[in-house]
Amino acid sequence: MNDLGYALLGEEKNAAAIAAFELNVEAFPRSANGLDSLAEALIADNQLKRAKAILKQAMLLDPNLESAKKQLASLETPVSTENSL
Repeated sequence: MNDLGYALLGEEKNAAAIAAFELNVEAFPRSANGLDSLAEALIADNQLKRAKAILKQAMLLDPNLESAKKQLASLETPVSTENSL
């Protein structure tokens, strides 16, 4: 199911990818990797608040999951709105 989600994400079919990843998480609720994949699709769909919550769940299951750490850090880094000249 994860492979299908990434195939759909690669085709920019975000809603379908999210649905596939949600099914994967439903089937494997203790999979930090599954949650991380779902968060990646949510980020692609600009659902950042939900992605952040999902990444925190993934980190609770596997505190050493590097991809989740990196994605969470990027979501928590404030984006500057100032123009730099």
